[in-house]
Amino acid sequence: MAGTEVSSTAYNLNKVAWQFFITLTFERVPPLRVRKACVLEFVRRVAKFYKLKNYQWDLKWVIRHETGEKFGRPHFHLLIELPEVPSNLTSASYTLKHIWEVEVAKGKQCCGFADVRPWDRSRNGVEYLVKDTNWNGANAFELSKFCSRREWSPDHEAVSYTHLTLPTKA
Repeated sequence: MAGTEVSSTAYNLNKVAWQFFITLTFERVPPLRVRKACVLEFVRRVAKFYKLKNYQWDLKWVIRHETGEKFGRPHFHLLIELPEVPSNLTSASYTLKHIWEVEVAKGKQCCGFADVRPWDRSRNGVEYLVKDTNWNGANAFELSKFCSRREWSPDHEAVSYTHLTLPTKA
């Protein structure tokens, strides 16, 4: 990444030891509010599987919603750091896949497949997730005076959600 500008969000997200880059798709595309609810249900169920008390504080995750370049189908990308590094990443990958494709999909008939890949820093997944956001720092403050984040975004549905709790000093 020599010679390229890195956003403050990407800089900080690159400090996390992510374990998985995940793509979640939809068989039938529900409204955006339902898609958001489904992906947050996925995060809650992952936290529950790993016996975490609170998915908002005990699990590190980043979500990006976007539409596909070829067919315009909406999907989500996630980075996730589990509380403990799994001894078997393949098994953990299948567990995450099962949570989306079976548990979250149960009764909803809308969830598609989950592509769960071990995190590879060299593939610039963080930069991919924060691309085109530019809604940080002073830029966010200035833009918020004139419009909402949704109105400003070049792709109104490509809004990223970041939840990251960094450890505090003891």
